[in-house]
Amino acid sequence: MRIAQIAPLAEAVPPKRYGGTERVVSYLTEELVRQGHDVTLFASGDSRTNARLVPCCPKALRLDESVNDPVPYTLMMLDRVRSCADEFDVLHFHIELEHFPLFQDIARTVTTLHGRLDANELSPFYDRFSQFPLVSISDDQRRPMPPVNWAGTVYHGLPLELLPFSPSADGGYLAFLGRIAPGKRPDRAIEIAKRSGIPLRIAAKIADQDRKYFEEHIRPLFDDPLIQFVDEIGESAKGEFLGETPVLLGVGIGDDSTPGVGAKDLADIGPAERTTPAGRFVAKFGMAFGRQRVLWVDYANSVALHAVITTHKKEQRVERLLSPSPDDNRISFGCINVGTSFYIKQVRPLFLKKGGVVYILPDTKPLETVFPRVRLLPYLAASAAQ
Repeated sequence: MRIAQIAPLAEAVPPKRYGGTERVVSYLTEELVRQGHDVTLFASGDSRTNARLVPCCPKALRLDESVNDPVPYTLMMLDRVRSCADEFDVLHFHIELEHFPLFQDIARTVTTLHGRLDANELSPFYDRFSQFPLVSISDDQRRPMPPVNWAGTVYHGLPLELLPFSPSADGGYLAFLGRIAPGKRPDRAIEIAKRSGIPLRIAAKIADQDRKYFEEHIRPLFDDPLIQFVDEIGESAKGEFLGETPVLLGVGIGDDSTPGVGAKDLADIGPAERTTPAGRFVAKFGMAFGRQRVLWVDYANSVALHAVITTHKKEQRVERLLSPSPDDNRISFGCINVGTSFYIKQVRPLFLKKGGVVYILPDTKPLETVFPRVRLLPYLAASAAQ
């Protein structure tokens, strides 16, 4: 098929930094080309694609300091698309609504709506142009809309290789990745970090229209050393930014410790009893056998969080931590082993003075059974009241 992909001009396709819609347009365009379709991409001149590129401005408008108003460039792009519309079997728009008045007499269009649809002024607009085939990115996104011509729902997908597993990452922080805006609720991410005592790194775009919101409501929340703002990051840096630290857990599958297991000698603990219990634990540093200080998660059942043990070479615990698969991460008697660097740089500074709370997710039990919703109601009510 001959397909035209019409992208926003704010960012390149794919974007160099932030740009959710343009990134999805890139994934879709490249896959259509790979499948053998004749694809033409209308986008900024600094875009990169295996399709035929029609540059509609020299570079991404958001990053072009000489551009004060993007609307003229968008209208010129639409005029260009209109002039060659007969060359395509399908015109796929990703620019929300600007094209509707110009393409009412062309039946070969489809429009993917990538953003929120709950603004009051959108309902009468889409009601006026209800004949246009629309694609939603989730069924829930449709709720505020009047009766329109929905062609289907296509979820935003990601290439499987985009964010590879990072077995040796020693970040030890919460991550907020995206855009600073009221609808993204970065304030909630900051509140969670402060309550939990875990560092938060914010990698986010601040658009001009959100600058006031950032200065008045978000920047004042950076008064805590736990909060770090690192600005926007590109696609290549996201894997590292979102990476997690691996852990080693108990051999046994289960969510509860065997009664009395803490009083047994290690040699008397059977494989099925070597479980890492699930739940919320108030953890504090204390002494273990051999005068070693560890973070006791469940002292009564001898469950601690500590740096990976390297004395038993045959167990290959370091190698298990570095393995790309979690399938070989069960080796302990129930304790939680983490990388030495992560333990020294993250766990020890956070928990050493006052202790803290450790959450361990379940193996087999439903999440709501281990962490009943009733415990979260005060926090949910407080957030809803903001």
